[in-house]
Amino acid sequence: MEDVPVRNVWCPYYDRCLDNHIQASHPISFECRGCRHMGNTSARKEEIDLRPSMLLLVAIFWPQLYSRFRRVQVTQPLKAAILFDLIMSQMKEKLFDNSPTKR
Repeated sequence: MEDVPVRNVWCPYYDRCLDNHIQASHPISFECRGCRHMGNTSARKEEIDLRPSMLLLVAIFWPQLYSRFRRVQVTQPLKAAILFDLIMSQMKEKLFDNSPTKR
């Protein structure tokens, strides 16, 4: 069994190191083992922004609503924030409040 590469994706230098590795055309898989920045996790975000993922779901399952949101987002950004909150509450209702366990 091969060794699994050790990576620190939360390192602020990770993207740069990966790019350098790819540009150098190294045949060996990329890893951070032995790097002096191995313990550096300063690029880690404590809070993950799920809005893009949620909007993707809206675009897939409710395309007309997504189109409306995008039009408002371009022309009226403040109103778009309110509309986004409304869309998220409606999604929550559709996805969770109508679950079979609540019937």
